[in-house]
Amino acid sequence: MIPLSEPTADLARSLDSALSSRSVTERSRIIRGVAALFLKDAAHYTTVQVDLFDRVIMKLIDQINEDARIYLADELKSVDNAPRAVIRRLASDESIAVAGPVLTHSTCLDDEFLVESVHQRSQDHLLAIARRDVVGPRVTDVLAERGNQAVVLALVQNNGAEFSERGCALIVERAQDNVQLARVLWNRPDIPRQHALNLFARASEVVEKALVAQDPARAEEFAIAIKAAKQRLQEKSQESSQAYATAKVRIDGLMHTGGLAESHILAFAQRGEFEETVLAIAEMGKLTPGLVERMLLDESPDRLFVVLRAIGLPWVCVRQLLLMTRKKMPHPNELERLQVTFQAIARDAASKTLHFHQLRDKALKNLPAQSV
Repeated sequence: MIPLSEPTADLARSLDSALSSRSVTERSRIIRGVAALFLKDAAHYTTVQVDLFDRVIMKLIDQINEDARIYLADELKSVDNAPRAVIRRLASDESIAVAGPVLTHSTCLDDEFLVESVHQRSQDHLLAIARRDVVGPRVTDVLAERGNQAVVLALVQNNGAEFSERGCALIVERAQDNVQLARVLWNRPDIPRQHALNLFARASEVVEKALVAQDPARAEEFAIAIKAAKQRLQEKSQESSQAYATAKVRIDGLMHTGGLAESHILAFAQRGEFEETVLAIAEMGKLTPGLVERMLLDESPDRLFVVLRAIGLPWVCVRQLLLMTRKKMPHPNELERLQVTFQAIARDAASKTLHFHQLRDKALKNLPAQSV
């Protein structure tokens, strides 16, 4: 056994002499003995005594086989006052069998060391770090950036991991087309609402379907909030648009001198005056310009047809609106089919649907901004 009272310098010289002719197997046996001596009363050693063990083991650690290093890692991983240099050496081992237990369990490793390890070590090492009982935001940031799919998934599954705003954003970006990751992230109670909204808004079709199936009520709430946010953004863009400002002056002038009629909409559409057309239909249908703009630009004319039928526009106006907004000129046969569809819509039913659009549009407009 090593006498703890022997001066450190003398012990080091004695150790070098004793090890000079030893085989790897014998050195490995010696280090097991040193570790056993430390573990026998680890909780009661002073800082000076722990430092002595640190120096002794570090003299041996690069001269032993992997099995001995694995033994050291397993024995020291849960010791709170384990020799610091030894723990760092084990955590930096190229063998994940050695480094893994220490990286996952040792409380002797600080965030600075862990961040450096994430930048320098393998994905297996990163996975071990991601599974620690507590992973601070400095570490999760770099894991989210450098880790592969398995690392990021383990990190998000870890309830002891804390995420910064940057870390959340990085993981949301990676989850938007990854069903498994998105589901786990969606279920974390500590994910900020804005990041959960962003995940749902940016999700691929497959991921969105998975999230809806997992929590339909929450998905519906988020869909409404996202729609409201997009509407506000669109309306803000319209408010700052000089073209819309000019168009609004014209529409306001017409409203003060007799009001709007179908002839105005037809003329606007024929001249390609998009903003005036949007504002005129919005005024006649008592809808927000944002909703009307989306209807006009939608590839499917179904919602637009209902609104235009409800406010009493004839097919000649509707046809001109289609010609103005479609990227490709509709084929005559297609226009005939659309005319039949439009004229088959009952005015009473269209009026009821328009009323629904008005109520929904109003509700979205009044939705509190902080909920988005």
